[in-house]
Amino acid sequence: MPPEAPAQIAVLLVEDHDLLADNLVRLLESAGDIRVVAVATTVADGVAAAREHRPDVVVMDHRLPDGTGIDATLRIKADRPELPVILLTGALDATVERAALDAGCVIALEKASGATMELAATVRSLV
Repeated sequence: MPPEAPAQIAVLLVEDHDLLADNLVRLLESAGDIRVVAVATTVADGVAAAREHRPDVVVMDHRLPDGTGIDATLRIKADRPELPVILLTGALDATVERAALDAGCVIALEKASGATMELAATVRSLV
């Protein structure tokens, strides 16, 4: 009997900038054990995708066309309180970080920092 393939971590990415979303998908999937199951571009689509795809982890943009990642996290966590959410923001400050943690995000990371290069490791640490 052949060895069982390792389980892949299912990630929902919520990011409205196409180029950044494409880069994040490539970055995450290059890890080999992570699969992006859906990319959403709005709060509404992110909440719907979390329900439909049942990911293991959500990587959430802070600013979206129809609200914030904080809004989306609150709605997602209402359905699945155990689901880890990582907030990505262009400008991380104490106010954003506190709001993210209060909404149920496990961590807030600044997009421009080296932390996004460690995103796959962060995702792995949450499952």
